[in-house]
Amino acid sequence: MTEKLQGYIGTATGRVVLAHRPDIAERFERLPLRPATPHAPSSRRQLDAELRRIRDNGVATEEQQFRLGWSCVAAPVRDAGGTVVAVVGLTGLTGAYTPSRHVGTIALAAERLSVA
Repeated sequence: MTEKLQGYIGTATGRVVLAHRPDIAERFERLPLRPATPHAPSSRRQLDAELRRIRDNGVATEEQQFRLGWSCVAAPVRDAGGTVVAVVGLTGLTGAYTPSRHVGTIALAAERLSVA
């Protein structure tokens, strides 16, 4: 179960899920954080602050927080009731790809994929 938590906390796509799906996030509340890289959140306080930013901004970005050398941007796809049912993201090699440059594109893609 701890390995699953690493996937959620270390990736932009996983954090979108945790930020918008408390029913999933609560499964991991009592597990210790074991960051996959030195760049990932290492405390609940850091993780909670990041999840608030994601809810406020509508997108998540991460650089080398799950695997060194890789970065990602992700946004939620919602059903007609507004529930997050999927995530769209773009992952690339750090240095050749800057997630923040693609925030608008990914947010627009997620919006278009969402059922209105």
